Amino acid sequence: MSRIISYSTADKADVLAFLGASGELTADQRRRLGRMRERARQRQYDLDRQDIDLGLSIPDALEHLVAGHASATAEGAASAYHHALQLVIDSNASDPSDLGVYSKPSTFFGLLDEELRRLGVAPDLLLYDHLFSGPRRRSPSPSRIPWTGRTSARSRWPRPSRWRMPTARCWTG
Repeated sequence: MSRIISYSTADKADVLAFLGASGELTADQRRRLGRMRERARQRQYDLDRQDIDLGLSIPDALEHLVAGHASATAEGAASAYHHALQLVIDSNASDPSDLGVYSKPSTFFGLLDEELRRLGVAPDLLLYDHLFSGPRRRSPSPSRIPWTGRTSARSRWPRPSRWRMPTARCWTG
């Protein structure tokens, strides 16, 4: 069985603008929030159809994030918040592109990481955890990027508020 790994990029500032925004959204952001709410209801419907109870609905988790808190303590609440956050990211992201089709992507990217580590690539830039663990907790520091022979590239590095957050999804097919 092979897997297709797709990715998209989202501007960190665009995603963070929804977290804790309450009523301070632009017209475009309110439109996107409406789509997020609809997708949250659809995702919740899919879970309900499968009799999966997270203890917090995905629409409620989305509203919590927009209100600026994640205070639910139900056993599956973290999954509901993860689904809701992924909706926010996806709604602010580029169209997905396929990274490739792999028969054993975890093996391939695990071996790739070993080789990159051997070459001195910083651990927070390795691909395996990024592809199989969801979005990064923070963006890498520009000083951690291994610049080989491109000293002028550092001056073109974007400000932290404009870093892109890649997201990856694995599909079985």
